[in-house]
Amino acid sequence: MAIKKLADDKYKINVYMGANASRFVQYASTKQEAEIIEAEAKLAKKKGEVKQKTKSYTFEEVYQMWWSNDYTVYRHHEEITLDRTKDLFRLHILPQIGHMQMNKITIDFAEKLQFSWAFGDKKRNISPYSGYKKLISYTKQVMRYAERKEIVKRNPFELLQLPINAEFKKQAEQRRKEKFYSKETIKQSLHFMRKHYGLQEYTLLALTYSIGAGKGEIYPLIWKDIDFDNMTIQLEHKLIKNKKTGIRTRIQGSKNKHRLRDIPISPELVALLKEWKMEQFRQLQEVGIFQSNEQFLFTYTTQKGLINQPLHPDYLNNKLDRLELKYGVPHIMPHGLRHTYISDLINSDISESIVQSLVGHVEGSNVTRKSYTHYDPEKQKDALRRLNEERRSIGL
Repeated sequence: MAIKKLADDKYKINVYMGANASRFVQYASTKQEAEIIEAEAKLAKKKGEVKQKTKSYTFEEVYQMWWSNDYTVYRHHEEITLDRTKDLFRLHILPQIGHMQMNKITIDFAEKLQFSWAFGDKKRNISPYSGYKKLISYTKQVMRYAERKEIVKRNPFELLQLPINAEFKKQAEQRRKEKFYSKETIKQSLHFMRKHYGLQEYTLLALTYSIGAGKGEIYPLIWKDIDFDNMTIQLEHKLIKNKKTGIRTRIQGSKNKHRLRDIPISPELVALLKEWKMEQFRQLQEVGIFQSNEQFLFTYTTQKGLINQPLHPDYLNNKLDRLELKYGVPHIMPHGLRHTYISDLINSDISESIVQSLVGHVEGSNVTRKSYTHYDPEKQKDALRRLNEERRSIGL
């Protein structure tokens, strides 16, 4: 029977509308009204005027769709960024929400989930995570995708404020402060780097400090990128890793168009690079390798014994960490050298547009991104001359 009388004397109309259609369910006050509604429903079924069933997706299913059809398609991400994002989903997001049906994710659930990431939840064995803002941001992106695809009617995370963990905020500010290094700290680190490791590592640290570039920009450098006559370095390449062989290959490209740039270097740095080039030529000759313009500036021997390979991403970090342990020098991170470079430029009253043209993108909210296409190369060189005067005591 499609019509059923209920305990409260009302009538329930329940009509099967087809295999791929939602059942028609409605209520009426009288039997006569119920029969009319039933007849109308059956007529609509005959005409094909039925509401199709909506597939019920889990959050993990939508995440896979978002990853394949949105995140990796419309935006460029470095390989390391993709790996880290996958880890965030695998370790933190999917274990908590992956199994959930999308239409079951309510505002209350979203709020509790945000709190558990920010402050922890002992009952669910969740520890506070300092990067909880990233977890919330990525979860929101997946939910927005579901909203655009009409899988959900609304994104409950958009209705919530971002929780603030004061302790994490304090720690983040402390870490930010620790990324600025004094001239004395740099001078000590350079001294011990050359003493303990040699000219390659000294040159690598000096170059990273002197131009404020990231490891991902310095490690791919070959000698062809250095214009000794015009005293510039071209940063237009990156390294990608073959997952099967583990070998890193240099290709054209960078994080974004602003990172592709030519930057001036000081006479002192030119002299140091020339010194290292001559020393590298000698070292390569000893192992039967000819130094061409395609030779990487900095290389190492892998654990598998492969010589003359582009540096591992953690190479400079490991060297600096060992100096800290052996000689007690302050802790330095390569990315902190970039922070220091930008801060030194700003503190030297260099205009923001020149700073941006030198570093390729802005680190921190106090530097606003502007156009990189209308800067004066002479002003860049003047900026470097002024900065070098500030750093003259280091000898670079």
